[in-house]
Amino acid sequence: MAASPTLAPRPSANLTPTDSSKANESAGRLATQKTPPGLVSQVTAAPSASVPSNRTASRLQHAPHTGSLAPTPESPDSESARPTPPPLETDAHAQAAGGLNTPLSVAHSRSTEPSLVREAQPASPSEASDSAANVLFTRQSPSLSVETVGPRRISVGNASNYEVAIYNAGQVVADHTAVTIDLPEWVEVLGAEATAGSAESMPASGKTPSQIHWQVGRLEAEGREKLILKIVPRESRPLDLTVKWDYKPTTSQAVIEVQEPRLVMQLDGPREVLYGRPEIYRLEITNAGNGGAENVVLSLFPMGPSQGPPATHQFGNLVAGEKKAVEVELTARHTGTLTIKVDAKADAGVEAHLAEKILVRRAGLAVAVEAPAIQYVGTDATYRIRVNNPGNAPAKNVEVTASLPPEMKYVTNVQGGLPDADHRKVTWTAESLSPGGEVVFLLTCDLHTAGSGRLNVLAKADDDVAASGDAMTRIEAIADLTLSVTDPSGPVPVGQETTYELHVHNRGTKAAENVEVVVYFSYGIEPFSAEGHQNRIGSGQVVFDTIPNIAPGEDLMLKVCARADAPGNHVCRAEVSCEALGTRLVSEETTHFYSLAKISPPTAPSTSSSQTEEPAAKTVEESTDVPETIAQSPVAQEPTPVPLKK
Repeated sequence: MAASPTLAPRPSANLTPTDSSKANESAGRLATQKTPPGLVSQVTAAPSASVPSNRTASRLQHAPHTGSLAPTPESPDSESARPTPPPLETDAHAQAAGGLNTPLSVAHSRSTEPSLVREAQPASPSEASDSAANVLFTRQSPSLSVETVGPRRISVGNASNYEVAIYNAGQVVADHTAVTIDLPEWVEVLGAEATAGSAESMPASGKTPSQIHWQVGRLEAEGREKLILKIVPRESRPLDLTVKWDYKPTTSQAVIEVQEPRLVMQLDGPREVLYGRPEIYRLEITNAGNGGAENVVLSLFPMGPSQGPPATHQFGNLVAGEKKAVEVELTARHTGTLTIKVDAKADAGVEAHLAEKILVRRAGLAVAVEAPAIQYVGTDATYRIRVNNPGNAPAKNVEVTASLPPEMKYVTNVQGGLPDADHRKVTWTAESLSPGGEVVFLLTCDLHTAGSGRLNVLAKADDDVAASGDAMTRIEAIADLTLSVTDPSGPVPVGQETTYELHVHNRGTKAAENVEVVVYFSYGIEPFSAEGHQNRIGSGQVVFDTIPNIAPGEDLMLKVCARADAPGNHVCRAEVSCEALGTRLVSEETTHFYSLAKISPPTAPSTSSSQTEEPAAKTVEESTDVPETIAQSPVAQEPTPVPLKK
């Protein structure tokens, strides 16, 4: 900031007061004091002065310094010695009323303070120019003089007129001018008429004599006003006619301009921005003061919680009223409400601060995948994919992609998803997702392999907005065994070899381990051989050794050969159990065996209808109770099941 110029005058002249006590005095009129020609006066206001009246009946004379009228011996040559004052009109009517032969005229002038003059000294043109430039003010004061005109001698009981005139010989106005005339208490005032203002008679009170208060008011430069007093003395003693005057002093005032720079900053730009998108701001700095700002430096602080040094810019000097601007590109890297802080500093401790809040909006994505925790191989599973926008701005061009693991195969979807060529990915799109909005996608997959199938979902949108989610399904494989028994397709003669086939099928996705198979026969039929797996043959039964493993999809066939030794319906029952699976399967078939012996024809044709014999077959999934004994039926009777041998 530029230093303010020193407002001190150059010492080109010495200022000395003039002795005002050497004013010219006379017994008649007193000349108004004047300043010697060619000298400049600088004055200040002074207190009021008073003029006492002549205590003798001869002559009134000016009393130096006090502004009062005091009696003095007559001086024959005083009239010729005194300077001529500005003419004051004499009221002829007043003189006539008082019967005056020789008018009394007392004049007094006053400069309210000693005059100040410059001693004449030669000065160079440059000094004179500097001195004139440093002069703050030149003041002049009013120069007032009061003159009292009236008879020198008056009689007790007779009315007399006196004229009190006040004159402003100065070049400036005297404001609030007031004249006070003190009278003895034995003097009666019959009237007081003023050419300007108002006059008021105040009676004596205690030590205060009776007074005439004349409020003259404004007295123009070289202006004069007068007051006519009509008084009557009631006692024969000297009359003191004391006149005092006053006015409002002129104020000495110089307006000194104090210069001060004042920096003001303004930031123009959007108050809501999108995350990661650059925005242009215009930073304007103005010197709104009346002084120059020097070496202005701007500091722009980082936005958000991250700490770092501010970016600075040198603006240089700014004169009063000057304005400069700079454009700043800002990119928000944090969401929510951020504050742009700028500091401006200049020499002499001049500072300005700016803090503007902006709202940073950003779209958000969140992905949640709902899936079954456990599912079995060979089944279908449906996955629910939820995508929502937790941000405060819309998400544009949303793309959601689900990636299938090897354990799954794509089946179908809803909401218009598009699978790729290999059916390993499914993609959905949405033009926009509003803040707080949500969209749901459904995907159905075939779980064809045991394991941990993890479905991964990736969602992304414009402005680098992305989110991911996943869900895992534990895909379990299980062994699923089935059993079927195949017997001969018709009645079998007694004694003929008969083969029974047992089919154990694992339709599950996991191997069945430690499978046990036992085949039972009823009375009248005995097994004699078996194949397909190692076995042991006993009375009425075949026990196969434990089968260590039946692979998924495997069909194990076991064969048992048996021969009936009695006709009738004979049962073959197979049981399969797997302790690891908790599975027990039962299946049985009934076969009709008949005898080859000759039967005599009947003596008479039978009239009853022949009975149709059909073998009965039954497959049992669960074990059933079989009676221990079944009576054998003759060949000609209805076949009846026989008991199993266990």
